[in-house]
Amino acid sequence: MGLLGCAFRTRGTMELLMMHVVVRPAKRTEFLQAVQKILARSREWRGCRKCVVCHSSEDGNDFHLMEQWDSRADLKAYVRSRDFRALLGAMKVLGQAREVRIFSNGMRKREEPMPKPRGHPSVSEGSP
Repeated sequence: MGLLGCAFRTRGTMELLMMHVVVRPAKRTEFLQAVQKILARSREWRGCRKCVVCHSSEDGNDFHLMEQWDSRADLKAYVRSRDFRALLGAMKVLGQAREVRIFSNGMRKREEPMPKPRGHPSVSEGSP
């Protein structure tokens, strides 16, 4: 599966939130409109460096959403927010949320796991 327009520069320590969703074909336009509004609010959160929506070049209904964050604390606050729940809700109502993953390029000690949002199929952590 090829993704279009999905480049992140990774300078310094950061957290990366990646979400995969397959949208119902009849809901594609509605999904994009909802995600644009929600991600515009996400970009206003302290520590949010970048939000990107990518779709597969082979399947226009297969999307990856990526958010780059300055710190784990900033990302953690966002994951607990209404804005994040709205994003997960849009993914669930307009398609099928496949996965949410959190990555870090830093060498920081992990003291506690990321909170798992209610009603989402999976949240996992890893290294890119």
